[in-house]
Amino acid sequence: MVHMAVVIYDIGAFRLLASHLYKKKNSEVWQFRRRIPADVAKHYPGNKSGYIQFSLKTQDKAKAAMKADAEAQQQDALWESYRTGELEHGPEEVKAALALLASYGLKPGQSKFYAAEGIEPDRFVWDLESLAGIGPENTEQENTQRWDTELPPVHRLAADMFYGDKVPVFLSNALKEFQTLKVQDPSTDGEKGRVRVVNEFIGRYGDLPIEQYTRDNANDFARSP
Repeated sequence: MVHMAVVIYDIGAFRLLASHLYKKKNSEVWQFRRRIPADVAKHYPGNKSGYIQFSLKTQDKAKAAMKADAEAQQQDALWESYRTGELEHGPEEVKAALALLASYGLKPGQSKFYAAEGIEPDRFVWDLESLAGIGPENTEQENTQRWDTELPPVHRLAADMFYGDKVPVFLSNALKEFQTLKVQDPSTDGEKGRVRVVNEFIGRYGDLPIEQYTRDNANDFARSP
């Protein structure tokens, strides 16, 4: 099977391509398929094909391209965390944590569905406990401390999202989502001004989850020249 970049738009000299897309024979639904880099393959011991592959659950080429790009960005962030051992807390770490959950077939907030069935995602939990050095030879307090201190940041965030209710929303991502939902043209003067203000705010206080920003931050920023 040969996989090539799929042309999304082709208007004169402008051509937009999307990678990692293909369709199975006799199917109209787009699939995602991407080779796992050799240097991170050890983190996918159950994957014998060497590829990450799944359905994007859409027949629309543009929607499939957007989904594939989002998946690829999450994987890139996860692989970078594997290579460096750590990511700074921010949007890239969230992408990596989402990709980590996806590699186990899990989603944020899904623990309540497992709890309702009286089961746990065993492989995910076992791997986290192994990374943290959790075991019956330790006291309950020691195991709790190891969970908080020994898990790599991306794995700890993935666990927090799985057992929690929501994915952290960062100011930079919130602006992009706002523009998409409101169909705002980022090239207009108004949107350029909005982007400038948000970027200045992020430059001063960092790209933190929205819930971590305080009213004092906003008031202080508004008073500044």
